[in-house]
Amino acid sequence: MDIMNALEKVQLTIVLGCVIHEDKLLLIRRNEPEQKQIHGFFELPGGKIEFGENPVKSIAREIMEETGNEVFVGPMLPFPFVAVRTYKDKQVNVMALCFLCTLVGEPRADVIESKTSEVKWFPLDELEPIHIQTGSLQFISHVLEQDYSHMETKHCWGRLGAPKCFKDDGPFIERDRALDHLTRILLVRKKHGYVITRKKHSSHFPFQC
Repeated sequence: MDIMNALEKVQLTIVLGCVIHEDKLLLIRRNEPEQKQIHGFFELPGGKIEFGENPVKSIAREIMEETGNEVFVGPMLPFPFVAVRTYKDKQVNVMALCFLCTLVGEPRADVIESKTSEVKWFPLDELEPIHIQTGSLQFISHVLEQDYSHMETKHCWGRLGAPKCFKDDGPFIERDRALDHLTRILLVRKKHGYVITRKKHSSHFPFQC
């Protein structure tokens, strides 16, 4: 019998928050040794939507529970990240949705949950894509790329030949593309010396808190 086909198949939807404050990005390091695909990697904070819970409330709750930070939840990014992971006796199809969030109050870096080993506000100039989980790479790339639209980065990308990092060619090729994509964006950012100043977002998500 095919072991993979024998595993129970589960669909899981999670929400992540991209929080940038004073040119620093909030990331957490996962501490889940049984999950080799994500253990030890940094990623955007977030977690699963509880039964019957509003996704906007889910991401605000998860960020508070994981980092101690209160956020205003803004618009959802226009694409999901999907990955199939094996966990014990289950094959889990994870779909991650990312929301652009704004910090409320002073930044905190509290390690609250046992599945998190570190909470850190990374200066964007010090991001190391190789240590960031694939889904978060794609979401961060999208956010930073949008911030550079007024600097004619589309022309820069035309010269650089930006990879199609969202094409589904398997987890390893997908990660290589995502790494390359964010690395190129950060190089453009360093060249222009651009600092993100983000105002409070109005939510365009159809669910209301």
